[in-house]
Amino acid sequence: MAVTKQAAAKTVTALEERGYLARAPDPGDASASTSPHMGAR
Repeated sequence: MAVTKQAAAKTVTALEERGYLARAPDPGDASASTSPHMGAR
């Protein structure tokens, strides 16, 4: 099953909005971000 980058980005955004994860800048790459917090609400 293939997932497009757009679909993955929308899913990550939805999870972030619901409090399941938080994005933070990746200190090693100015153009990227990481999702360091994934946990139960």
